[in-house]
Amino acid sequence: MTVSQSNDPSSGTSTVLHLDTMLSELYGKFIRQGQNFRVKGVQCSLIPQGTGYDSGLAASVRFSYAPTTKHSRKAWNHAFSQWASQKKLAGRVGQNVNNDDFETTYSTSYSGYARTSTMNMGGMADGDADKVAIYGTSSESSNIMTLEDMYESLVPVEEPSRFHWNNAIIKPAKFTSHFPEERRFAATANLSTVVGEAGEFPAVYLGGARAEAGMVLLPESANVMCGHLEIDAYMIADDTVTQTEDSATLMISIWVESFTPLVYPSKAKRRGKGRKPARRVKTSRKSRK
Repeated sequence: MTVSQSNDPSSGTSTVLHLDTMLSELYGKFIRQGQNFRVKGVQCSLIPQGTGYDSGLAASVRFSYAPTTKHSRKAWNHAFSQWASQKKLAGRVGQNVNNDDFETTYSTSYSGYARTSTMNMGGMADGDADKVAIYGTSSESSNIMTLEDMYESLVPVEEPSRFHWNNAIIKPAKFTSHFPEERRFAATANLSTVVGEAGEFPAVYLGGARAEAGMVLLPESANVMCGHLEIDAYMIADDTVTQTEDSATLMISIWVESFTPLVYPSKAKRRGKGRKPARRVKTSRKSRK
C-alpha cells in the first residue's frame, strides 16, 4: 500500500482490501466472496524508501469491517436469493459462468469496485441495474442498493414502550437498527532514526535506528463478512524545512484463520444435522430340540 501523506497528520489514506481476491491469487483457485472470513491478526510494517532518513515515520492504521452476525447474514442471504432468481430468469447461469459470484462492495464510497454485482430492484422490467453495497444510503438516481438500507426496511426496530393511558413513552429501544454497525481495530508501525552528527547528511552519519512492527493478535477472531477490510492509514510526523523528506512503503500482512460460506445450508442438511446413525444389533436364533 502506497501512502502519500500531506502536512496534516489527520488526513489519512483510505482503501479497501478484498480478502477473497487476495486468497484466490494465493491459492490459485476461485474463492467466493460470500463467506465469513475469520481474521486472527494483522501486522503493519514501514519499509524505507528513498536516499536518506533523519527522523523517520510512524503509521497508525485502522481496520474497519462489516461483522458477520445473525442479522447481517440474513440480509446477505435475502439479497443473494433475489440475485440468483434474476440470474435464472435471464438465462445467465451455467457451467461457463462459474466465476460469476454474488459480490458486493464495502460501502457507497467504494461503488467503483469492478466485481460488484448488479440487481434490478424494480423487477426484470427495470432498465437500470443497481450495484450492491453493504453500508451506505441506497440511491435510485445513483443506481446503488445497500444491504443496510434493505434490511432496515425489512426488519424495522420496534416502537418505544408506551403507557397505555396517555401514550407517553416509557423507554425507547436501546438500538436504532438490527443491521450491525462497522467494527474496528487498529495496528501501528514505527520507523525512526537518530542522527550522530548534526549538520551532516543522515544517510552517512546515523547514530541509531528503531523499527517496530509486531503482529497484533486479536483476543477473538474478527468475523469479516464478505472479506472487505477498509484501511485508513495515518502517517506522522511531518518533516520541517531543514529535514530530509522521508519516504516509506506501508506493508500490511493479514492472518486469515478460516472462511466459511454465508449461504444457509439446505433443509435436508439441517434436518440431518446432529442425528446419529441407527445401531445394528446382531441377533441369533437358537434351534429347538
